[in-house]
Amino acid sequence: MRAIHFGRICLVAAALFAGLIVSAAVAQDIRIQGIAPQKVAPPYVPGAELVVATRLIPPFVMDKANSSGTSSELEGFSVELWEAIAKEAGLRSRFQVYPTLPALLDAVRSGTNPAGIAAISVTSDRALVMDFSQPMFRSGLSILVPSGGRPGLAVFASFITSDVLAALAVFFALLLIPAHLFWFMQRGRKEGDWQVPSSYGRGMAETLYWSAEAMIGQASAAPKSRPGRLLAFVWKAAGVLLIAYLTALIATTLTVSSLRSGIQGPADLIGKRVATVSGSTSSRYLRELKADPLEFDNFDQAVEYMLKGQAIATVYDTPMILFYARHAGAGTVKVAGSPFRTEDYGIVFPAGSDLRPVVNAGLLKTIEDGTYQAIYDKWFGRENGR
Repeated sequence: MRAIHFGRICLVAAALFAGLIVSAAVAQDIRIQGIAPQKVAPPYVPGAELVVATRLIPPFVMDKANSSGTSSELEGFSVELWEAIAKEAGLRSRFQVYPTLPALLDAVRSGTNPAGIAAISVTSDRALVMDFSQPMFRSGLSILVPSGGRPGLAVFASFITSDVLAALAVFFALLLIPAHLFWFMQRGRKEGDWQVPSSYGRGMAETLYWSAEAMIGQASAAPKSRPGRLLAFVWKAAGVLLIAYLTALIATTLTVSSLRSGIQGPADLIGKRVATVSGSTSSRYLRELKADPLEFDNFDQAVEYMLKGQAIATVYDTPMILFYARHAGAGTVKVAGSPFRTEDYGIVFPAGSDLRPVVNAGLLKTIEDGTYQAIYDKWFGRENGR
């Protein structure tokens, strides 16, 4: 009897255990379905006109009216790439411009537009609610430097780092301490051939000069009183240590300071003054890198100040860097090293899009036959191809 009861208990336990496993699997499936993309894309109809969402973001999408003033036709890397893909895949399409990236993504996510192209980063959050094409552009951060020799102001800018400025500030602040102590103790008294003025203004002018001389061991007037001698001895000893520290700091700064032509990557920017755009990812990255970011409202200002010699380089988004180097900055700037902190741009579709494999095939075909590279070279130059 006991064996029969034990067997029944085992059967009941096994059934409960199996039920728990099934329940967990169902719950997990429900959770996955809750976050997985739900198909919202309209059916793809071959031959029908597609209204493709985009936004203005040079050099990917630009309005020709900005230069001619008479046309609203779009141009740019993404525009030409889509046209090449559409030609390869046999698609008829036109563009609809949205004012912001969120507006573009909302229109595609809801199925209002069957596709969207501009400079759209592929992220995990977006991939949960939309579909992406094969990567169409490798982006990230890049370094821009003057193409010519390093001007004298740039040498000075790279030398005067935050550490050097802080050390010099401490140096001059410390001069005030013995100057005030010496004047307070000796004001109105005669120290050998030196009559210490009683007035604060004139007295500080002379004792500051004495303090600076004493620091380097070349004081022209030696105190005769016991407090004055003790102060002079302590200050000269402290001056030796401080001068030694400043000398070491300056020597280190000069050693690690390299010519612009030697900048090949982020590691060469550590401790250097670098121009960038305020509030950008490049600004945050430079701070994490322990560089000395000089921030501006826009990219053009950052480059302008770099060319004036007030920064050793400019760091910003790779597409902006490449486009500027290819066009407005041709002959005056160059790209140093390779992009870093990379991310991919893609063409975006509503979830469950039947159009995505068609566009993917067209995109891959443009890469295979060299069309992609030709478009890339036109807008970004041959030196930094895909």
